Amino acid sequence: MVEGPVHVTYEIVADGTKRRREKLVDSLGYAYNVKERGKVTTYWQCTVRPKGNPCKATVKQTNGEFVPGKNGHSHPANVGALLAAKISTSVKRKAVDQLFKPASAIVEEVLHLSIMFESDRTNDILGTNFDFHCVSNLLSKII
Repeated sequence: MVEGPVHVTYEIVADGTKRRREKLVDSLGYAYNVKERGKVTTYWQCTVRPKGNPCKATVKQTNGEFVPGKNGHSHPANVGALLAAKISTSVKRKAVDQLFKPASAIVEEVLHLSIMFESDRTNDILGTNFDFHCVSNLLSKII
């Protein structure tokens, strides 16, 4: 069976990186950070950047339109990357606002809210029988 071209969508997650910068995530599960920002155009590079063999995939953003670069990814996609970026960002924001609340309580609260709004996609990542009290399991799946 021959598959046609895949329509890829992109979403920018504010404060999505470890240094609280923008992260671009596509619908396939690949993530990008800003490589270069011009007056009208922003160039994004894949976040998989090990020394010696960085992924050369890029995306060009002009006036809200995203165009993939000529190089493909050199690694598999991370299914659920967008949801994981959103959850991680929400946890970080709440932690800054609630300094004395335990991290496990913040993570559990954000996950409960996430599951209420994104139940199908969250279950794909965490599984339907996820135990919210197992924080180490949670952190290994979203960070």
